[in-house]
Amino acid sequence: MNWSNGIIIDVANFLQPDCFYLETNKRIFNAIVDMADKKMPVDIVALASKRCAEPAYIAELTDVVSSGKNWEFYAKKVKGYYVARELNRTVEELKNEIEQAICGGKIEEEIVNIADKASRRTAEIADSVGASTRVKLLRDIMPRICDRLDYAIKHPGELIGIDSGLKNLNAYTS
Repeated sequence: MNWSNGIIIDVANFLQPDCFYLETNKRIFNAIVDMADKKMPVDIVALASKRCAEPAYIAELTDVVSSGKNWEFYAKKVKGYYVARELNRTVEELKNEIEQAICGGKIEEEIVNIADKASRRTAEIADSVGASTRVKLLRDIMPRICDRLDYAIKHPGELIGIDSGLKNLNAYTS
């Protein structure tokens, strides 16, 4: 492993230490970025001297990622696993909050707060991968949804949305 400082800076701009699951990998990442910031060469010997991980583990990593040529492939993989872990953690937290609200008999009062938290947290996670422009907060789209539902109630049988070209299907879905 002998990566150029330019590649390391690119990786550091794409990933954060929290993207790594193992604390050892977070320490290694921080040590590599620190060395690159100081314009130090990054290789196995220099990295081992930072005592961020066992030398054998660092050597093992170099067998997996031997050069910086495919850094983007590996960085996207790390980021993808990070997003999956964060989404899973968020789902578990929300599930627990919903269960507590149900058991406490307060689901009606709490569901809006839980939905808003889900929306915010999902937007934060999407922002971490640069997808926030595709994620909308529930509080931002709820007025439009309510307006459309109100219109549908006041105009029964009227087509709302896109005409499928099939009258029976339109009646069923509108």
